[in-house]
Amino acid sequence: MYAGIVCISKFRWEVGKWMTTYKQTDHIVFHLELDQFEPGNIIFSDGFSVRTTDGSAIYTIAGSADQQGYMEGTGSGARFNYVHSFVQFANSQVLIADSYNHCLRTLDRVTNTTNTFAGTCEQSGEINGVNALLYAPRCIIPDAKSPGQLLFAEFFNSNIKSVDITSRNISDFASQRFTRISHMIQENMTGDIFMTVKDAIGVFSYQHKTFQTIVLFPIHGFQDGPFSNTIFDSPADLVFLNNH
Repeated sequence: MYAGIVCISKFRWEVGKWMTTYKQTDHIVFHLELDQFEPGNIIFSDGFSVRTTDGSAIYTIAGSADQQGYMEGTGSGARFNYVHSFVQFANSQVLIADSYNHCLRTLDRVTNTTNTFAGTCEQSGEINGVNALLYAPRCIIPDAKSPGQLLFAEFFNSNIKSVDITSRNISDFASQRFTRISHMIQENMTGDIFMTVKDAIGVFSYQHKTFQTIVLFPIHGFQDGPFSNTIFDSPADLVFLNNH
């Protein structure tokens, strides 16, 4: 659930105790948030595209929900290979984790044009710096403790990286490896990062750079209760409710 919306390949709006369809999407939605450029809208990833909705219609900002690939362009002329995550900044800019093109790309909301921001699109690897090589970036978030820095995970390199918005330099944020990070969210006061990894939900200490498992679920399924007994099946998203 994110801001009153439940999403499982479609948006649903919670009305009382009933769930009704909010807006149908074409693919699984990996990320969504309130649209800063179009107040009142929700901006979301839909397969190989970035789209926005006002609740009555869906509008494609860039890419194609059905056609994957790599191409810089304007609006539907651009191509992505799975928009797994994005972050909005400077009111009209969106930084996109183009996961299987192995790069970070910008989207200008004023012109709807895309450009490569970091990494070499269509080439994977593990090299830091301004000429970095990435391997399936995802889960990009602002670094609450370091303004001007963004954090993101690399799914196949199993790590967390930091990128400077101004210099575009990429560096290691955490030295340890994490298996299959699917989502990250940061606590503003401490900077601690809560994340979903393979078979577990845990927290990474910003200060001590250590990882602690909160919930471990070697058996997939469904079971509520104390953390020691809770069972999940591939949790994909996290959100803070009432700062807890």
